Amino acid sequence: MRTPSVKKTKIGEKTFRLYSIGWLSLKCGKARITLRKWNLAGILPNPIMEIEGREDYRYYLASEIELYTQVIKTIKQGRGVRLEDQRIRQRLMEVREGVVDMLKNNPESLPSELAFEKKYREALEDTKKWAAKIAS
Repeated sequence: MRTPSVKKTKIGEKTFRLYSIGWLSLKCGKARITLRKWNLAGILPNPIMEIEGREDYRYYLASEIELYTQVIKTIKQGRGVRLEDQRIRQRLMEVREGVVDMLKNNPESLPSELAFEKKYREALEDTKKWAAKIAS
């Protein structure tokens, strides 16, 4: 299993980790392809931060992932999202605007990394060790 990627950026004096769409997928339980489809349809907002020269990649702040996940998990399982559903789009845009405001006014209040990143990486390492032990 491939670990989703992480980049770093500095805003003011604080360093933030930027997470690929794979991390959002892990956190909210939706497939990457679904999230990309939602992004292209304008349901899932574009990430606040862009990585220079990598505009085609989606890297989100930890706060975006946490808050988008809260909204996405309110969607009834199995029902799906109609691409024309304005309520989900509107709620996700409100969340994005809130994070943008926090970045402008008080970036220190935002988390710089995902809380579950370390646990995920540890579990992945344990799985790799276990698999190697079985294979030998």
